[in-house]
Amino acid sequence: MSATLPIALLSFDRPDYLEAVLQTVLRQVGHGGRRPAYFLFQDGAIGRGSGEAYTDPAATDACVRVFRSYIP
Repeated sequence: MSATLPIALLSFDRPDYLEAVLQTVLRQVGHGGRRPAYFLFQDGAIGRGSGEAYTDPAATDACVRVFRSYIP
């Protein structure tokens, strides 16, 4: 068994929603003796084929700041 438990969090451009999710996730306990490792994925901010931005980069940057404020 691995000593860590990977936990993936998906975000797009809603830092307020991400903050609420982080508050809930971090209150959860009982990882089967494993240490949680959290990972943030900024899903779909730029179209793979078109290169078009689907959101304001400032919003995705805000999501990263929120994540790092909870998970340094």
